[in-house]
Amino acid sequence: MEHAKLILIFHAVITHGSMNKAGLVLGMSASAISQHIRNLEKFYKIKLLNRNTRTLTPTDAGRKLWTYAQNLHRVIAECNSAMADMHQTPQGDVAISLPSGYAGLPQIQNAIRSIRLHYPKIRLILKSSDDMADLWQDKIDIAIRTGLPDDLSDDMIARELASWQITVCANRHYLEQHPIVSKTDLLSAHWLNFNAHILKSVLAALDLPSDLPQERTDCTVSDARILVQAGLGVAVFLSGESTPLIQSGKLVEILPALPKPGRTLYAITAGRSDVFKVAAVIEEIKKAFAS
Repeated sequence: MEHAKLILIFHAVITHGSMNKAGLVLGMSASAISQHIRNLEKFYKIKLLNRNTRTLTPTDAGRKLWTYAQNLHRVIAECNSAMADMHQTPQGDVAISLPSGYAGLPQIQNAIRSIRLHYPKIRLILKSSDDMADLWQDKIDIAIRTGLPDDLSDDMIARELASWQITVCANRHYLEQHPIVSKTDLLSAHWLNFNAHILKSVLAALDLPSDLPQERTDCTVSDARILVQAGLGVAVFLSGESTPLIQSGKLVEILPALPKPGRTLYAITAGRSDVFKVAAVIEEIKKAFAS
């Protein structure tokens, strides 16, 4: 590194034509510049400059070194420009871990549209899974999850996106064949179960037996969303997931007046060196959920 500095000082001397002018640009004294040039000549064991009281010209060796000095100066200038551009124009890949089916949420889709519009140099990599991703091992930049993981470490940051209530939903045709007018009717319903803990907590909140119902189909979140719309049972979803389906008439909320537990949705990140692109994506996701 120190040797590269000497070459850059040599570059400044040749560029500006004198040690005095080079010193003004570099913020160094002419004597310090002269000493650095002598050190460079000592290192190469050859004279690099012809100096007198009026002129300063490179020797043959100096002209040879000047070509490499120009390349070094150009590379450093390009590097500095690229790094500055990272602040102004975030770019690169951003991997986002989502619960399965969350790509269908209006908030996620709106965030993707906004990111594409404002940050065209960012490429999103969506990884859907119902398991909590390991941000480091799985190379995840942002994990969107309901609730906080038990192993949330000090170097992780959890940003709250939304607080959603758990809803119990079914297709209208299912309810015509299996009416549910009181909470006890839920005991004979066929449940589409994608998370035993969530289902038990809903039943407990309704003062119903919290054992897993015998009448159930165990499946993933995505499968539950498909099956409940097909009229094959009852399922629990967060209100942010179910509201668009309820508004479109694809689902009906069952017993909406009864109290049910809520869950908080978070965007979780780990400390990274390339934080600008991740911060930009986080801001767009927050805006999408806030609106």
